[in-house]
Amino acid sequence: MLANLPSVPLIDDPLLGFRFGVFFLGKLGIAHPLDFRFQEISGLEAHLEVSPLAALGQGSNARQLPEKTKYQNLVLTRGMPVLSTLRMEIQDSLAASRGVARDVMISILDENGLPLNNWLFSDAYPVRWSLSGLNASSGQVVIETIELTYSKFKSFSL
Repeated sequence: MLANLPSVPLIDDPLLGFRFGVFFLGKLGIAHPLDFRFQEISGLEAHLEVSPLAALGQGSNARQLPEKTKYQNLVLTRGMPVLSTLRMEIQDSLAASRGVARDVMISILDENGLPLNNWLFSDAYPVRWSLSGLNASSGQVVIETIELTYSKFKSFSL
C-alpha cells in the first residue's frame, strides 16, 4: 500500500531545474495563458553593491557599507511558437519604445506540475527580443529569446 503513495521531496532535497513554467501576470490572472513553456531561463541573479568606508586609526580594517541591490536581466529562450500573444505584446512594446510592465512568476514544478518554489519579478518589461539565425540547410528549430528587466524579485513557496 505504501508503494502507491506519491513521493514527497524531503526538505533538504535539491530542486530539479528541468520542470518549470513562466507566467506573465495581468490584472485578471495570467495574461498569456499559452505562453508559459520555455527551454531555458537565465539571469536569476541579484547582488548587493557596496562602498568602502575608510577606517580611522592605525591598523583598522576598512568596512564595506551596503548601497543598493542590482538585478541581472531575465533571459527567456524557447522554440518559437507559430502564434504567441506574448510575442505580439513584446514587439508592440519595443516598436513604441515603451514597455508594458507585468509581474512575472517563474515556478519550479514537481512531477505532477505543482509548484515547489516560485520567484515573483515585479514590473518586468521587455528590453530585447531576438531570433536565432535562419538556415535552409540545417533543419533546426527557430529559437526566440526574450530579455526582461524588472524592479525587484522575491522567492516564495506555495
